[in-house]
Amino acid sequence: MERTVDAMVEAIRNWELEAGEGFTDYFMDSWPLGSWAYWLLGKGHTEWANKIINLNEEKQYVDQDVKFEWFDDYEDGVWSEELYCKNVRVWAEFLVESDQYFRRVCKFFDEYFKEEGEES
Repeated sequence: MERTVDAMVEAIRNWELEAGEGFTDYFMDSWPLGSWAYWLLGKGHTEWANKIINLNEEKQYVDQDVKFEWFDDYEDGVWSEELYCKNVRVWAEFLVESDQYFRRVCKFFDEYFKEEGEES
C-alpha cells in the first residue's frame, strides 16, 4: 500500500464496504488510548484529546464514538458520508504517520483480503 493519507482512507473505506463492518470495531478499538490521544494532542485536536485523556484518567469507560468520531456524522438526523470521512481521514493520518501502526494496519488488510480471496 502506498503510504499516503489518501491511500489509507481508500483502504479503510474499501475494507468497511467489503466487510460490512466499522473499521474502529475491528482494528482501532484495541489500541492503547495513550498513543491515539497524545497523537491527537500533538496535532492540535486539543479538545478531542483532552476528553479522551480525562475520561481515561478518571477510570471511566471511553465510548468508541468519543475516541474515534469527533466529527458528528449525522447532520439534521441524516448520516453524512462527508462528515464520516472527516473522521476516517484523521485515523488515516495517524496510521500513515506511525511506523508501528502502519505495519499493523497493512498486515490487518493483507490478512483480511487473503482470507476473502481464499474463500472465493
